[in-house]
Amino acid sequence: MLAARLYGPQDLRLEETARPTRPRGGVLIRVEACGLCASDLKMWHQGHKELVLPRVLGHEIAGRVLEAEPGCGLGPGRRVQVFPGIACGTCPACRQGMHQRCPRVEVLGFSRDGGLATCLALPAASLALGGVNPLPPELEPATATLAEPLACALNALEAARLAPGERVVIFGAGVMGRLTALAAQALGAGPTLILEVDPARLEGGVAPVLDVSAGFAPGEIWECLGGPAQVAVPACRDPRAVDQGLELLAPGGRVVLFSGLEESRRELDLNRLHYRELSLCGAYGCNAGQNRRALEILARHREAARGLIAHRLPLHRVQEAFTLAAAGPPGKIVIHP
Repeated sequence: MLAARLYGPQDLRLEETARPTRPRGGVLIRVEACGLCASDLKMWHQGHKELVLPRVLGHEIAGRVLEAEPGCGLGPGRRVQVFPGIACGTCPACRQGMHQRCPRVEVLGFSRDGGLATCLALPAASLALGGVNPLPPELEPATATLAEPLACALNALEAARLAPGERVVIFGAGVMGRLTALAAQALGAGPTLILEVDPARLEGGVAPVLDVSAGFAPGEIWECLGGPAQVAVPACRDPRAVDQGLELLAPGGRVVLFSGLEESRRELDLNRLHYRELSLCGAYGCNAGQNRRALEILARHREAARGLIAHRLPLHRVQEAFTLAAAGPPGKIVIHP
């Protein structure tokens, strides 16, 4: 089979390799679509602390079952989406359904080979976790690759305790910003507004996008939002979004961090948090249950989700795909092995 294997920074090689065998109790799938994530781009640029090289990248995966354990309910030919985390299933975090907190979790594309290959073998633990999910018939594989990033947005908003009707402001109109808006709508949020500084990212139908390239003006933002926000989500790498998010909050509001920042050390006015009862919380990744719910949301909003995909390329053009991603197109790039 073909696989795109990373050997070092910007050393991505398309190789012929032996097709994996199905693990006992596991499943073998033919990969039909794999989305490129900002994490993949970061690993391509500079590596990652959880990355073991050489490695087949890719963790936003959908495909078709080739071989499966008899009786598992996933017969050959069944289209599926893959949750990339493979947790132990027995630790306190796993027993609470928080698979992303498992101290022994393995992740496809990081500590295990991922989806930038013709075929992918998944162990029995992935099935036991509920990590291999049949696709709703109306959902194409490319759109299904958005399930894992959408699940990360769900995890962030749930960590922020988003309540129905609350106002949400999102920093960044890239794919993650728009998926966060979609997750907010699915959770019953009230008015939701995306702030963007790049004129190339102002169009899109998931939620209104406000051009703030001329400067940050809280009054204008509140007017568009209908009042101060209860939840602010920096879906970008600009650390100023944290300070601005706190400034936009109503008393009792929350800023949730689920995206890595260019600069992680900031000075904060802690008295502002104290007197206005504001909260700053973190969220990382997602769990298998959120991933399944994300698939259901994508099936209901498939037209809006499909519009987030900017480019679809075959695996033999994977080098071009990473170069294109580095240029920052306003949409998701999906590889079709």
